[in-house]
Parts: sequence; structure tokens; C-alpha cells
Amino acid sequence: MLQETLNANFSIGSDQVRRSDIHMWLDPSSDITFEALQQWQTRGFIAILADPRHSKEKDACLLILKRIEAVPAPDDLN
Repeated sequence: MLQETLNANFSIGSDQVRRSDIHMWLDPSSDITFEALQQWQTRGFIAILADPRHSKEKDACLLILKRIEAVPAPDDLN
């Protein structure tokens, strides 16, 4: 789950996310993931630094501003 990937980065002190960190969540045939990122940006969880759909793997695309709690965690993660 993308939210858990970003939260894991944030919990170890990494607030910048490279495209390579999230490439497995980006579907080139769909904008659903990017739309979710835009919603999280609106809610103040992240800042989009560059469009991950068009960035290089090494590029920082996102800045995590606070722990993301947009989607409830599955029971087996609690």
C-alpha cells in the first residue's frame, strides 16, 4: 500500500521520496495514484515536488510533511 510505503520512509527519518521508491504503485495507463497523491497534498500530508509519472527513477518527487492517515491501516498491521 502506497500510504504504508511513504509512512515507513517518514518513520525512519526520510521525508523525500524518489520515484524509485514508489514506481511499483504508478500505473502508466491510469492516473488514479497521481490523483490520490494530489488529494494527500490538498490535505497537507505531502508536497508534490515533481510529477512521478514523468520523473527519472532517481528524482525526488514527493516531500512527506506528516504521517499519512488517509486510509485506515489493515488489521494485520495494527
